[in-house]
Amino acid sequence: MRAARFATILLIAALQGLVAVGQLSPPPPPPPPEPVYCLDFDGINDYLLLPTVENVYGVAMWVKISSIQPQTTYYIIDARYGTPEGYFGNGVHGNIWQYLYADGYQVPVAWDSLAAHVDSWVHLHFEASETFSDNINVMSRVVGGDATNPLGCLKGRLASVYLWGRVVPAEEVAQIARGGDGEDKYEYDHQTQLLVYFSLEEGEGSDTYDITEQAEQPGQLVNGPTWVLENPVWPGWHPPYTTETLYLLDARYGDIEGYFSNRCSPSLPPIFPQMLHSRPSLPCTLASIGGSPDHTQLRAPYK
Repeated sequence: MRAARFATILLIAALQGLVAVGQLSPPPPPPPPEPVYCLDFDGINDYLLLPTVENVYGVAMWVKISSIQPQTTYYIIDARYGTPEGYFGNGVHGNIWQYLYADGYQVPVAWDSLAAHVDSWVHLHFEASETFSDNINVMSRVVGGDATNPLGCLKGRLASVYLWGRVVPAEEVAQIARGGDGEDKYEYDHQTQLLVYFSLEEGEGSDTYDITEQAEQPGQLVNGPTWVLENPVWPGWHPPYTTETLYLLDARYGDIEGYFSNRCSPSLPPIFPQMLHSRPSLPCTLASIGGSPDHTQLRAPYK
């Protein structure tokens, strides 16, 4: 009984101390996710060569692009054996790519949209205007990526790659991006037209396998990209997907176009055409803010 009364007194004293402070102490942060395998590419001569896949509409991946590149020209994907416009690199891209999503947000189809996310993990989704069939090069171009002609390789890390046989709605792209690399491994049935999914979790060897078991051949790790352990989802700014309109700022009492939100209409753009970070000017979207935690400035063309 005496011990119980003593414990009660201690509890009351502790609660009084918390009340005096004015708030309860926050709970400890959750433990970091368990690391998983991914591939590290040196940007010199290594790349991933996927097996031939028919009727591709979309290419998606979790990737971390390095801000320091050994080459002057580098490509993230190249499908020019299947379609002459199926490439995407720094400063150059084919006309087949009609939409690009970064972390679930639609962004301009341009390398600058990728550069807004360098040195951090980002979910990218490239959507084509028509289907094509190809054994896609990832992290290089089709005519490069070998020891004698390495130009075109991209330095960075890759956590997964998957191909779609249909146009994926923007809402679904966003939901996949918000779900990280996915504990369910995107267990879609064949009706959803997920053509292949390379989770890149083997941890060893020079082949990687489609976990949907639809690809007849494995993907090839050419010239030895390195298996490394890392958490593939960057623990930074990843807001949950929402159908609501969220505003960063609103000055419409002074100017009818003086707002900035996650749903700026392309037909009615706000007055802020530029977004300036500590790095060069970026597309004026919330995805650009999400790609960089550093100083951000919105610039209007007039006062």
